[in-house]
Amino acid sequence: MKISVSQENLNTIFGILAILFWGTTIAFSRS
Repeated sequence: MKISVSQENLNTIFGILAILFWGTTIAFSRS
């Protein structure tokens, strides 16, 4: 297994979670 592949997957997952968390924060701020 290549570490680069795992790193890319972690970066993708972390990026999605960051966007979802940011979007949720904006939603609560507007409500």
